[in-house]
Amino acid sequence: MPNTPTRFRYSRAAMVLLPAVAALAGAALFAQTPASRDTAQPATDIADERAPYAPDPNHLWNRLNRTLFIDSVAPGPILHQSDPLLNAPEGYLLKEQPNRIAVALLDEFLASPQTQAAHPALDRIFLQHDLWAAFDDLAWRPDNWVHLEKDAPAAFALRTRLARAIQILALSDRELTNLPDNYAQAIQSARFANAFDPAQPDRPFLPKDLFDPHGPWVVVDHALDAQLAAVHDDGCGGRAVHAVLLSLPGGRAVTEEYLADLSPGDVKNFPAGTIAALVRRMLTIDQKGNPHPTPITESIQFRVFLEVPAVPSDDFPHKQQGGRQSFFEFILDRSKLSANDGLRSLGPDEPRSLFNRTVQARGEKQMSTCIECHNSSGIYSMHSMVQQLTGSPSFHTTFRASTWEQLTQRHIYAKTKQFQWGLLQGIQESTRQTETQSR
Repeated sequence: MPNTPTRFRYSRAAMVLLPAVAALAGAALFAQTPASRDTAQPATDIADERAPYAPDPNHLWNRLNRTLFIDSVAPGPILHQSDPLLNAPEGYLLKEQPNRIAVALLDEFLASPQTQAAHPALDRIFLQHDLWAAFDDLAWRPDNWVHLEKDAPAAFALRTRLARAIQILALSDRELTNLPDNYAQAIQSARFANAFDPAQPDRPFLPKDLFDPHGPWVVVDHALDAQLAAVHDDGCGGRAVHAVLLSLPGGRAVTEEYLADLSPGDVKNFPAGTIAALVRRMLTIDQKGNPHPTPITESIQFRVFLEVPAVPSDDFPHKQQGGRQSFFEFILDRSKLSANDGLRSLGPDEPRSLFNRTVQARGEKQMSTCIECHNSSGIYSMHSMVQQLTGSPSFHTTFRASTWEQLTQRHIYAKTKQFQWGLLQGIQESTRQTETQSR
């Protein structure tokens, strides 16, 4: 029997929050005392990432993980992400010794494709997701404008092997159908309150109707080609669906009407009691080589606008500090997903996570740094919307209610238009042709 990794033993969250409609940071007077959250857990040390795939630290997958993502990173507490740490320092995997080790480990992996494909579906989907991130990063190396041509052979050696490994790890249609909906599991477990309680503004909550297409939560989209939560989407390379949701007091119809009325030159703030959310759900690559949605929720953030001071229209979009918010973030702990929903509430001492995951911020707290950028009143704190409502006319747009299905297809379409996706497809098609000819 293969040495099958039975569970992940570390937590990684997803990309943090939205500079758009639900950039779930704070306004100027940030109402939050996260230390009171008894469900929060402390940040994890990088050392805990050294054996995430199996108890044996010398398991092939653990060695591959260390070489690709960990060995170049300075020790210290981190907020684990759904995207691995990449190339810190930049170009690390293109240096002679790390490149040689990584190539050898990938060759060891590729030498036993049936053994690798026999691992449990959850193990495979997470390793594939990490290798996909590594491929996307290496797709741009070398670059004649930035990187040196001498790195081309090292980058080529890794890309070709990563592309084949991604194929081997792909889930079947049946396995994709049977993936857990961990948000639904979290609701069923009743570990968290199912609604915000103004009497306990620091208590984490997960709305039971967040994904109800007829419920009070409205999926927000706009008419531009770019994703609404563009910074977060770019940070994860388009390997996940980021959905912005709004819920205004009064229900779904009130929220939809508010969005429909938003237009450049006629900006109205939403009222106190509004809640904004940013949800990230994982994409994977199926056995046909296509991006495929999954029900795995990697991160969720909520901003509850307790006070929304009025801002004179002639001051828009200048920052008007004020207001009060409660802020919550939930992240996926991969190690718990096989046993339960895997979602945990972010603690007050979690270190800041950067969007692009090339380096890890030190000495800053995730729960306190968003306020530095999002410190205006209500909608005025949401940078993507501010730009599209008041910036250059070329960015002006309108907003509308959407659905999860429409948003997912929008994200998948955008991913397939990326250069790195075309490169991955080209390598995989070439590999399939070579294997067919050799039979």
